[in-house]
Amino acid sequence: MTFDFPGSVRLVANARDPATPTLRARFARFETANDGAAPSVGVVVEPLVTGDIEGDSAWWTHSPYGMGFGFHRGRRAVILPRRGEADVALVPDDPVGVHYRARSGCERRVYGIVLFALALALARRGGLLLHAAGAVRGGRAVLVAGPRGSRKTQILLDLLRDGWDYLSEDKLLLARGMAHVFQSEIGIRDHHFESVSWLPNAWPPRLSRGTRSLARGIRRRAAALAVRMLPSRLIPPVARRFDPVHPVEARELFPEIQVAPPVAPAAVALLSRRTQGRELSCEPLGAPEALEELAAIQELVFHELAPLDRLVRLCDPGPRVDPRGLLERELAGCRFVRLSIGRDAGVEGAPRLLAERLESIGEGT
Repeated sequence: MTFDFPGSVRLVANARDPATPTLRARFARFETANDGAAPSVGVVVEPLVTGDIEGDSAWWTHSPYGMGFGFHRGRRAVILPRRGEADVALVPDDPVGVHYRARSGCERRVYGIVLFALALALARRGGLLLHAAGAVRGGRAVLVAGPRGSRKTQILLDLLRDGWDYLSEDKLLLARGMAHVFQSEIGIRDHHFESVSWLPNAWPPRLSRGTRSLARGIRRRAAALAVRMLPSRLIPPVARRFDPVHPVEARELFPEIQVAPPVAPAAVALLSRRTQGRELSCEPLGAPEALEELAAIQELVFHELAPLDRLVRLCDPGPRVDPRGLLERELAGCRFVRLSIGRDAGVEGAPRLLAERLESIGEGT
């Protein structure tokens, strides 16, 4: 089974392997036939054969990073263990190899590491898996970037409700100066039903299970209890259990919009700083400062795999890809703005501010 991504990266996986159905569901829009002209293979995903792992298991099972160096079929690799055994081996060659132990429940971990491998392969070919929301109107695309909790999804929902077309809710592909849809689903969380007043009434009835106010209230109270009772190291994984993602197709929530074709970004709005009060403003931002903040946001995308990123750099001592340089090239010609939203402010005025900014860009100001 093959998936071809913009940026000349092909991902290859065996259709019969246990993690492949998850990859197929996530990457359905990129699935392609095996024949014909194709980009070079950038990522190979396959089950792990224990005998292929070489090296002292203490290197990874006793590592303070939760992973460590080893070898996979004679090639240097980063080994991620589980219960004393090698669980995933990432080989940062070209193509990048993701070799995983075929066990029950492996899909979530494998998917996260495949995303990491895909980002690595794209960067080597001059592309980016960019962490940003995006919407398009009148042929102009605005990207909204910020760390988790900066209200990107809320702003996107209001943009779509105002008639903008969908480009991205969380991640998009940048290749050769064009932004491409990565996934057409919007990931709604419990707090969005509270902060976006119209969302409960617009929510598709077929997806109502687990999203009603009673279920959300139970999860909220359980999460608050966990924060008070559990050791701090256990809070993040437990909190994820009580803050599930409710995926919905963008066009199911907004039937009148379209999923945008590839488009060159016109503007990027940064949400990386929060302010007090009810401030809501949209001001120009210099490219050097904006690119530095975007690079920092990118580093947070795989925050749970931060040691993997560092170990891959040590594992593969070849030329380093400069993330800031990639951003500068792929976003050449973009205008940057700082979208400041006060702690007590709503985001209802954000679409209007962004539309005005895009209009001023069109006028060359």
